[in-house]
Amino acid sequence: MGDYGKGMLAVGRTQMNLQVQQQMLQSAKQARSSGANDVESQQRIQKAAADFEGLLLQQMFKSMWNTVERAEGSLSASREESLYQDMLQQELAKEITASGGIGLQEILVKEITRLENK
Repeated sequence: MGDYGKGMLAVGRTQMNLQVQQQMLQSAKQARSSGANDVESQQRIQKAAADFEGLLLQQMFKSMWNTVERAEGSLSASREESLYQDMLQQELAKEITASGGIGLQEILVKEITRLENK
């Protein structure tokens, strides 16, 4: 894949990441501003925090994979391999987040809840 193709893939991924971040912020704002009861509000905050932690982990995995040198013309340099790695990183992030994560989710929930109660 040429530089242009790689650049277009990167732009697409960045736009997708921005959309996820906007959805998370919207979810947190909705939890805060809606007349929902405390349980519903807390569940929305939990989901937004879990989504953010998953996104952060996915970006960390992507950065780690970018440090691996790839031989030109090998399978690891193909578009298909890049797509597979993206899916793998996404699933790894989901699994880690679902099994307790790295602790960021709890910190975010506490901070959002604290700010909400001001």
